[in-house]
Amino acid sequence: MQAHSSPILRVHRPFDLGAIDAVGFDLDHTLAIYDDAAVNEIAASAARGLLVERLSYPRAILNPADSMETPPAARTLAADLTHGAVIKLGADRRVLHARHARRWLEPGEIETRFAGTLDDRAGGIYSVYSPFELPVLWLLEELEAAAPLTGARGSRCEDIRRMLDAAHTGGLLKNRLREDLPRFVAASPGLAVALGRWVSAGKRLFVVTNSEPDFAAGVLERVIGTSWPDLFDVVVASARKPGFFEAPAASQGAGEMRRTGHALVMEGGSAATLEEMLGLRSGRVLFVGDNVRSDIRSARAHGWHTAHVAPELAFDDRTVADEWGAPLTHGGRPTWLAQLLREADIACDGVMRLLAIDPETPLVRREDNPAGAETP
Repeated sequence: MQAHSSPILRVHRPFDLGAIDAVGFDLDHTLAIYDDAAVNEIAASAARGLLVERLSYPRAILNPADSMETPPAARTLAADLTHGAVIKLGADRRVLHARHARRWLEPGEIETRFAGTLDDRAGGIYSVYSPFELPVLWLLEELEAAAPLTGARGSRCEDIRRMLDAAHTGGLLKNRLREDLPRFVAASPGLAVALGRWVSAGKRLFVVTNSEPDFAAGVLERVIGTSWPDLFDVVVASARKPGFFEAPAASQGAGEMRRTGHALVMEGGSAATLEEMLGLRSGRVLFVGDNVRSDIRSARAHGWHTAHVAPELAFDDRTVADEWGAPLTHGGRPTWLAQLLREADIACDGVMRLLAIDPETPLVRREDNPAGAETP
């Protein structure tokens, strides 16, 4: 499997970067690039143990037959909570590809099982918005093989999500990552210089992450180096996105604050609180993130401009040999992820691509595609 080497940028809604006073960044999968396969294996292993220990799920899931996949098309996938299948969704919310209990479904089976469109809001599917959500799908599929159900899988999905959350909040996952952070998080040579160029252009930079303060600081140092406190005015940790963007300033005050060099590191708060602290107007802020649900939609609803970091832009049908296929097209048809990318003002295949732009330039509509790829 090979990605195109040329970076990709799409501008869906033009605006002037010169009119932007501040730029905010999500941390995980935006500034920090993880070894998703390794992290997901740890999270899934912890969740399996908790499912057996706390909820009496079958012990067979403790010894999975196959290792977990992290395909390029991960964020086009969803769990079908009616039939227990893993499905790939098209832009029209119809099923393009499907697998049930490790067996790939034929086109005729897909048409029979999945007539019409599927929607998250109806409660019949669980969509993946982040690579860290992939274990939900694979654990559901493992349980489908070990203990098949005849009814809806909604409660089973909720059990898995709760145990994965427990692995996160209980410290099982974060403690393992802290033990060997360089193994799980890639350093980003050149990121400090690229961010510094935007600071020199007069942009105020900040980070908003759901990770707790100490873990966020460790990841920032791993990715950027020891100069990270000189680059950011504020690092908001334990932000609880998307709620961070929805709460008014008065109802969501910040928690503990501390100075780390130039940077103010604070817990919680809200977008409105942050604007008051930095003297910002919402229409003059750009937020960069990877998650449609917690970053892009919520920041855009608050009035901020948005940039979606989507490494999937670097892949097409010719470069993906995985059975799930390309992230943005399938058999010449656009996927649901291709549709989601249009919700952001900008989509790019990495944060460095965005930072390479002149921070004072007006952005005009453009869609850079790999050669031969279809524009969704």
